[in-house]
Amino acid sequence: MRTRTFMLGAILALCAVLGGSEALRAAQPTVTISSPTKGSSIKSTSLTVTGSFRADTSVKNVSVVLCTLSSSNRCQQYVQNASGQLGPKWRSVNASLSSSNAKSGGYTLKLSGLPAAKYQVAAFAADQKTAKGPRAYSQVTLSSGTTPPPSGDGKGYVTIMWARSNWQATYDGCQTAPGTRTLEQNAQDMRARGMTGVGGVVVDRTKNTGTSCFAGYTLQASWEKLAMLRDTYGWSFVSQGMEYKDMTQMTNDTQRRYESLDTLPILKTRGHNNAWGAFNFANNKQDAAAQRIVWQGFAFGRKYGDGINKKSTATSTRIMNTNSINGGRCNNPSLPCYNMKVVSDRRSTSLDVMKKVMNPSADGWGVIQFYRLVEGKRGSIGDGFAWDCSSSDWRDRWTSQP
Repeated sequence: MRTRTFMLGAILALCAVLGGSEALRAAQPTVTISSPTKGSSIKSTSLTVTGSFRADTSVKNVSVVLCTLSSSNRCQQYVQNASGQLGPKWRSVNASLSSSNAKSGGYTLKLSGLPAAKYQVAAFAADQKTAKGPRAYSQVTLSSGTTPPPSGDGKGYVTIMWARSNWQATYDGCQTAPGTRTLEQNAQDMRARGMTGVGGVVVDRTKNTGTSCFAGYTLQASWEKLAMLRDTYGWSFVSQGMEYKDMTQMTNDTQRRYESLDTLPILKTRGHNNAWGAFNFANNKQDAAAQRIVWQGFAFGRKYGDGINKKSTATSTRIMNTNSINGGRCNNPSLPCYNMKVVSDRRSTSLDVMKKVMNPSADGWGVIQFYRLVEGKRGSIGDGFAWDCSSSDWRDRWTSQP
């Protein structure tokens, strides 16, 4: 809003130099704010905004924008409706006019349920020629009611990511076994709990239809399968690279763009219009040169960590702190699975850790990432493709492959 005001002022100043500003100003609808008076303080949770309007043609509406102010007098949250609901998005609320289809008159907007805060009030009119006339401003402090939530909408958010959108765990050249869950089975369980998933897509691993075998250890979802998850279960998909290559080993921006930015039009052509939301760097490999290119087209970049994000930190660093959920050794020291041999000596991720990430504080953002899920029991400790998820105690569960 500050940028728009500044630009409008600059344009009007230029018109004044050219000698035409008075005519332009006269053609625009104007408003005044009678109440609240600037700098006033009211002990209430309600506020009535009144004033007058004038225009050369019939006025369509008078709109009021009300926002809470920070200590530096910057808008934080905007009133979304007459009931006082707050939200992060700029929003105007139409006032009632004393006379309809008129060139002048008064307006009134009654607001209720407002939390205690310092507010900026702005009002503008629209007539037959102008969509948004000049704004009139006032400020008021409401000293009753509850304290407003922090900047943002006061809610915590969770993203449940699925790395590379692997369809199903396999062994020995992509053989499947009972207990290896498909991505659609996971989507069904999530939908039953009111949740949707976000899948990462490696473009050159994604075939048109069916599933394909990748490296013998997984069936890979196709464009057809991804569209089904999107359209049936509400999933979204983001880029995990063109070829899943280490961007820190690239020597020029052409290579970096091909691996990252060039995937966006491909995903959009396939109907995945929100792929710009995040870029999943291959194997967590990233440096300043890679991030510089990625930030040109993506909102966030995945980086492994505890999975807990704060709005202020994430929006400034562009880093999507993501908790990678791995299998491996069990968490019960009294069982043989606690010290069994596992690649990279990994231990199954603690359920307590997952609970913490998936229950963020207000305006927190928890990001958790899964790969391929199994259930039930198969094989024994020492087998290459085995797991035991049968215990009711999560500490006893293990997988031979992390």
